[in-house]
Amino acid sequence: MPDSYNKIEAPVASGGFFGTGVGTNEILQGARGPKGDTGDQGTQGIQGIQGIQGIQGIQGNAGDQDKTVYLYDAGSSTPSAIANGVGFNPSTGAAVNTGTWETTVPSVSASQNLYIAVAVLTQTQSTGNYAGGGWTIYQASGPQGIQGVQGIQGIQGIQGVQGVAGNDGDINKALYLYDSSATTPSGIANGAGFNTSTGAATATGTWTTTVPSIPSGEGLYIAAAVVTQTQATGSYTGSGWVVYRAQGEQGIQGIQGIQGIQGATGSQGASGNIQNVCKNVSGGTLTVGTPVYQSGITGSGSLISVQAATTSNMPAIGLVSTTLANNDEGVVIITGTVSSVDTSAFSAGDLLYVGASGGLTATPPTGEANEIQNIAKVIKSHASTGVLMVTGPSRDNATPNLNNGKFFLGNGSNQSATATFSTEVTGAMAPTITSTLATAESVSLALSIALG
Repeated sequence: MPDSYNKIEAPVASGGFFGTGVGTNEILQGARGPKGDTGDQGTQGIQGIQGIQGIQGIQGNAGDQDKTVYLYDAGSSTPSAIANGVGFNPSTGAAVNTGTWETTVPSVSASQNLYIAVAVLTQTQSTGNYAGGGWTIYQASGPQGIQGVQGIQGIQGIQGVQGVAGNDGDINKALYLYDSSATTPSGIANGAGFNTSTGAATATGTWTTTVPSIPSGEGLYIAAAVVTQTQATGSYTGSGWVVYRAQGEQGIQGIQGIQGIQGATGSQGASGNIQNVCKNVSGGTLTVGTPVYQSGITGSGSLISVQAATTSNMPAIGLVSTTLANNDEGVVIITGTVSSVDTSAFSAGDLLYVGASGGLTATPPTGEANEIQNIAKVIKSHASTGVLMVTGPSRDNATPNLNNGKFFLGNGSNQSATATFSTEVTGAMAPTITSTLATAESVSLALSIALG
């Protein structure tokens, strides 16, 4: 038997003949044997059901809130400090002015500094009011430092050599020569009529450098040329002369004066018309080409007053060059041409007279009460672009009309006047016997005729 043992009591069910009961068997356990091998791990048990979530706890009170505020001051020294509890609104926490301290940045002069006061306010949540822990002052700017010495300026670079100047271009110059003649003068040869060194016009043949006087029956002629100075040589050369008739009866339309070519020595060409500025004082409209007479002068200058020429307003001084409304100013052509006239009622070459009631007519007016003045000649017949040449201004151009049975007789003022032949001559021939004649006496009759 082993030296030691364990005593194990185990209940035993019994029954049988002696009834049912429970007994105890006593078993002696021997010494423990060696440990057996570890068995396989058993299957994991089923997870238990999650417990019910607990109720959320009551939220705690919000904490106090901080806010930073600022005040500003400018001065030459540190400003006075700000006492605790001032410089802000306890209800809103906004900064407020106090003493010399402001809520906005002030202007700072050269001798002053900028100072900033900073405070941290705390809003107590239980009351909503703000309280501060005091202001801290900072100097934000100091006196301006001494300006540094300006650096030495760098040496300027050497200027580049100027480029060679370009050659001057050729220069054109307008020249004019003048001549008066009944017919077109001889032309001027190329290269003549000017100085090749100076480019100045020079007289050649009958052509002169100044405008000559124009005798009756002759016209003014102008020769124009453009000469070019070549810069390489300095000499002038020309491309030829062009001859214009500037004045005279010939030509459909009076040639307008040659416009002077622009330049220092350019000369204005002669005008093709003799004209004068005028003002219509007739009370109505004067159409282009209407013959007019001068009724006076407007102002103190050369502006003349004109009205339509009629039997009672003679002689005509010329034709208006444009249509003039009453009181309009314009031009009257005294000698020359008028364009844009309705000449469709006439033929080219017709001689026109001042009408008895004004206007133009190809038939001379009749009757002693009407004066006769030929004033223009038709150059071109057209309803809108007709051309007239003014020929007889300011004078009567024909013998006055004379009625039947009348003749011109000098009167006591030594002027011509109309007279009746039968009255003047018959009355003058009646003899006057101044004595009684005896029988067989003869008498000599002296006939005295008084004329006028």
